[in-house]
Amino acid sequence: MTVFTHRGGEYLTVDDASLYYEQLGAADAPALILLHGGLGHIESFNAITPHLARRWRVIGIDSRGQGMSTLGGAPLTYARMQHDAERVIDHLALERVTLIGHSDGGIVALRMAAS
Repeated sequence: MTVFTHRGGEYLTVDDASLYYEQLGAADAPALILLHGGLGHIESFNAITPHLARRWRVIGIDSRGQGMSTLGGAPLTYARMQHDAERVIDHLALERVTLIGHSDGGIVALRMAAS
């Protein structure tokens, strides 16, 4: 499968939220994290995931309160979204990642790059 389907992914509990993520491509390929925009979900990347999965281990994360991820009780901020993405990266034991984000996901990617 080379597109996100919201079936067969995994959940990671971060604080009081469950974050949903899916992976495409070879497990030993370089990691590429996709961060979607506000009110979106990982399937918004499906036009490009078949191409990306040829070279990358593509990991799509549904942001807190969007897609299949739950919101939890804390306020939704860019800092929290950054923390969530970093916890998924830690959980997957990824030492090096490339980030692609648009809209809110782009802000999170920029925050991660700056830190």
